[in-house]
Amino acid sequence: MSRSVNTLAILASLLVANCLYAQETSSREFTYLQVGIAVMNFDEDIQLDLRNSTVVYEGLSGINLSASWQPNDQAFIFLDTYSVNNSGYNTELSFFDMYLGAGFLFPLSQDASTQFVGKGFIVGRTYEACIYGFCAEIDDDGFGIEAGIRHSFSPVAAVDVAWQHLALDESGSVFRIGLHLGGKGHGFYGDFKLYDDASMTTLAYRYTF
Repeated sequence: MSRSVNTLAILASLLVANCLYAQETSSREFTYLQVGIAVMNFDEDIQLDLRNSTVVYEGLSGINLSASWQPNDQAFIFLDTYSVNNSGYNTELSFFDMYLGAGFLFPLSQDASTQFVGKGFIVGRTYEACIYGFCAEIDDDGFGIEAGIRHSFSPVAAVDVAWQHLALDESGSVFRIGLHLGGKGHGFYGDFKLYDDASMTTLAYRYTF
């Protein structure tokens, strides 16, 4: 219950900040649909011991599905999902991550080419390991916040750098850097996330409305 209250407080703070610092820009970069591939690499290999052998996993791969809607120039809501897995001899590892939340934009330059981006979101995370068809699943849910800078070099190129704090059963931090190529319409997005014990690279097609 306390986590839910904290999450609501964070989202309320974002809305208050949006009202206090609302300024007009022409950007609608956060209204999009996105689909891509995601690859996770572990800092240390994960080993699953079988009766007569050991299966070693260096990482997982899968898909990213994301959507965002920006109703005005200062606020947006978003959904990011990552589903990655890998299978070996009589074993399988899976990881699912979901972020659902809201964010706000605050211009740091007169032409709004550089913006502060803040986010608050709920996290739904699931780990699953299967051996000989028997599976064990762990849910690790909570909330997170993100603070970052987005800079547009041109109408068709932008880079963002951000730091996330995740309050889960095992809290941690994530460093993220991303690149968006393409303006309104078809484009590409790529980012690199550095977790406490792993990293994830995403390459995606993005359609911006």
